Amino acid sequence: MKHSKSNYPDDENLSLLDYLQQNHQIPDRMMGLAIAGYSNTAGCSDLNEISYAASRAYERHWDEHETEMDVRLNSRVTMSGVVDILLRDIHVNAKDRVAVRLNARVTDVDYSSSPVQTQKARDKISDQENNRAPVLLTTADGATISADACIISVPVTVLQDGDITFRPSLPQAKVEAFQMVGMRNAVKLMLKFRTPLWPAQLQSVVCADSVIPEMWFRKFDYDTTTNVHVAVCYLMDQAADALVQRGQEEATKHAKLQLQRMFRITAEEMEESFVDSVMFDWGAHDSIRGGYSFPKVGIRPLHFQDMADSVADRLYFCGEHTHLGAPITVQAAM
Repeated sequence: MKHSKSNYPDDENLSLLDYLQQNHQIPDRMMGLAIAGYSNTAGCSDLNEISYAASRAYERHWDEHETEMDVRLNSRVTMSGVVDILLRDIHVNAKDRVAVRLNARVTDVDYSSSPVQTQKARDKISDQENNRAPVLLTTADGATISADACIISVPVTVLQDGDITFRPSLPQAKVEAFQMVGMRNAVKLMLKFRTPLWPAQLQSVVCADSVIPEMWFRKFDYDTTTNVHVAVCYLMDQAADALVQRGQEEATKHAKLQLQRMFRITAEEMEESFVDSVMFDWGAHDSIRGGYSFPKVGIRPLHFQDMADSVADRLYFCGEHTHLGAPITVQAAM
């Protein structure tokens, strides 16, 4: 998609709700469908908060550049397998220059020209043969790490909430740009079945005025004899919060009843095929706090550039919210 660096071709002060109300005569039930669909796609239940201009730009970018369509990883790989492969390549290419620390929350990033030296133990993960002053990272437990540069890959919620102190402070334009996107809760409730209770070619459904606004349907082949059929209930923002309040057992009950109504499944058929369920709440994870970003009304392309720009040639920012074409995607996150 081509547009000026500073502006979208559409009105940047127009919300998605404004556009629908001004340009389409939408019945209440159809508006419920729009809310269910856009809440999960954009990640915000209030269509009055979502930028119409940015949302349209996202769609254009996907239409023009998406060649892979609906990508599904092999059931034996999953996203954790992708992470393992990337980590393996890093170890091969960087050898002894890489150390992985889990649950080491960084609370302070000092990239000043003359960083304060401390006597605390430091792990030097890079050589200091160049003349650049090191970046000093301090974790919540007081440990420090010295590096040539730092890649900031935390969710935008962590940056918005000020969990990391930067020394010196980040440029004001970058700080303000982070506030031009929002990030709300995301929940997945996965129901496992012995046999599929839905049409064979069905991929997903969006449901208006329902406990579960969106469901995906998948088949996993773990070996030549075992097939697992899964209904993935996907919820964001208000719908996600409401499901969390119900708890996994009650949420599973509602999801099963919704499936029964949708596909005319008897209670006996449901119980015969149902195995168990798993629910994960990303909002409850203190280092994540949500699903992915959505563009707020008033956002401009320049805001994404500001979020993505490096600082002092030593701090580099990544994550789906820094993508200049199609945020809120796995491709953008990677």
